[in-house]
Amino acid sequence: MENRQIEPGLPLRAPGPIDLDDGMSVEIFEQSPQAAIACDADMALVYANAAAKKMFRLPDSHEHITLPRILPIRIRNRATTKSPIPNGLAADRRKNLDHRVERGRSLDGKPLVVNLAISSLCVRGAPVSLILCSKVKEAVEQAFIERENYQRLQTFVSFAPIGIFYLTGTLECDFVNDHWCQLTGLNIDESLGRGWLSAFVKDDIKSYIKEIQSGVFNKAKNEIECQIRTPLGKTRWVLVRSHVMQSAERSHLGIAGTVQDIDDLVKTKQSLQDLAERDYLTGLANRKLFMTTLKQSILRVARHNPLGLLFIDLNHFKEVNDRCGHNAGDEYLKICADRIRTTLREDDLVARLGGDEFTVLIEGVQDTQILSTIAEKILNNVSAPLVIDEQSFTPGAAIGIAVCNDSHMDASVFTKQADEAMYLAKQNDGKGYRFFSTQENAIASFRSAMSRNIGKALENHEIGLWYQAQYGVDDNKKIGSEALMRWRSPVLGNVSPSKFIAVLESSDLINTATHWVVEKVIHDLYQNQGHAVDKLGEQVSINISAKSIRDKQLIPRIKELLQEYPLREGVLACEITETVMLNDFDRASQFIKSLKNLGLKIALDDFGTGYCSLLYLRKFPIDCVKIDTSFIGGMIMQEEDRTIVKTIIDLGHNLNMKVIAEGVETESQLNMLKRFGCDYYQGFLTEMPPEYSLGHAAKRRES
Repeated sequence: MENRQIEPGLPLRAPGPIDLDDGMSVEIFEQSPQAAIACDADMALVYANAAAKKMFRLPDSHEHITLPRILPIRIRNRATTKSPIPNGLAADRRKNLDHRVERGRSLDGKPLVVNLAISSLCVRGAPVSLILCSKVKEAVEQAFIERENYQRLQTFVSFAPIGIFYLTGTLECDFVNDHWCQLTGLNIDESLGRGWLSAFVKDDIKSYIKEIQSGVFNKAKNEIECQIRTPLGKTRWVLVRSHVMQSAERSHLGIAGTVQDIDDLVKTKQSLQDLAERDYLTGLANRKLFMTTLKQSILRVARHNPLGLLFIDLNHFKEVNDRCGHNAGDEYLKICADRIRTTLREDDLVARLGGDEFTVLIEGVQDTQILSTIAEKILNNVSAPLVIDEQSFTPGAAIGIAVCNDSHMDASVFTKQADEAMYLAKQNDGKGYRFFSTQENAIASFRSAMSRNIGKALENHEIGLWYQAQYGVDDNKKIGSEALMRWRSPVLGNVSPSKFIAVLESSDLINTATHWVVEKVIHDLYQNQGHAVDKLGEQVSINISAKSIRDKQLIPRIKELLQEYPLREGVLACEITETVMLNDFDRASQFIKSLKNLGLKIALDDFGTGYCSLLYLRKFPIDCVKIDTSFIGGMIMQEEDRTIVKTIIDLGHNLNMKVIAEGVETESQLNMLKRFGCDYYQGFLTEMPPEYSLGHAAKRRES
């Protein structure tokens, strides 16, 4: 067969195979066992010999087949029409040849690894690439595949969006990727060896090392959430996953790990948890978290020391709300909450149950004296004066304490015990602390029953009035009476005023009750005008509590009733205790002035028990002073009580005030009051309280 050569300068028909009739000598390629392929500048096949057709499964007609379908390679043809290569491959072939090993595939998809020799030609003025292909040996193919896989893995590891590291069996770092360096701020050299440990927060790295050492021992996978230090010196939460690896011979241990930034996720979870378990105002635990923790703590009582629970009720919260608004009330709660929290250990749980009620949970109580000390510290801290909206307040609190020694104790019952002890503490001027006891539990249960029934008692007219008469000491003439509430409950029987009045005063029901008493007394006085001397006396007094002087509706209501039921001036009097005047001087002064403007008399009740200064006594427009029952009861036997009674009588007269002695029960007491010059008296000496009053709740007269 005659050998023919490519003649430079001849036009090349494209696309299409090389035309054997155009002078190209292809017999050598057709007979060669080595695959030969030629493609034009558009990567379209223009020639393939028999070996190439067999290797790549090419059809005889390959006009529409492009090189990338079988060899996904890029070729830069260095041949140009300006500098043609004469005589095909003969000219300067060393510079023109490109040898490489590439991955290819047959037309039917079978993968191939082949040796390539690529030459650039210029045929008939057009660039042509000639590619000679041969299969590589199996070992070479395997090495090529492994190298290719390694390169892919290296690329993936380098650009992975998480930190990747590898530790030896001795926990020395052998490799880190770029993202590890970005997260930690350590470069590769700083991370290798034991340097990687400096990326973690000290306390967290101890936990992590313990985890991965456990993993090495158990040949297990591990993951842990911990904190790392960022290049800016801050800390961020990360999730570290590690896996123990072994060589094929199981002779070498290594640990592959990843570090993923989860700081935003952790903070979001924490925020959601705080919303569910934290009080929005103070940041303390809320009722839900408190009860959950309390139940868990009770279960641990069997293995630890007893559990202590403090139930705290703040004073003056409603007053702050009324005087300064709800924003000031919120600030009051936050300040008091912070004072409680800073008194305690970090391990002690402080919770706000709602309103002005807080609880403190203390585990491992070795001695109940510890709880007393803690309660005293809380009371001292909370009671420090504070200023809100340029107004000064002196907070206070009552604390109930309960102790749990039984791991089967019900959490709700335990909380109720501390609550009941708090109520008893509140009876002591609204402050101090008390421990829960079984005896006091019975008292608290009765009080709880009163609280449940007293609201309905007002609605159902179970509460009535008894007018206790007041008499002249010298002539025993009836000069007036004091309106006193009495309650006969169908459930509780006759309830002592000393008990249910305290329940009323601890709630807003005292204002409702005061309105009812005012309305009934005015109505009774109006009905009995003309013969009131025989029935009620010349003057009737009603008691005003501390909460009632803050009741903005009371003065307008009295004025409205007096307009509807006109009375003689001075026939109605209000009794205000000395303690109320001292605790809220400005408000009490304004309240008394308003009553005087309506024509009412003012009596200072329980005088001598509140350490009222003479200066305050002179400032108030007081008409009458009432000596407290405790002094009257003791003056026969106690010289000190006799002196106090005589001094109060003389003081009242010197200030042009009338003096009434309360709680007179014996003739000897009355005779002593005569010698001291007391004006009036009242008590069981003249009459005992009936089971019921003169009538039930006042009803408006129909016009």
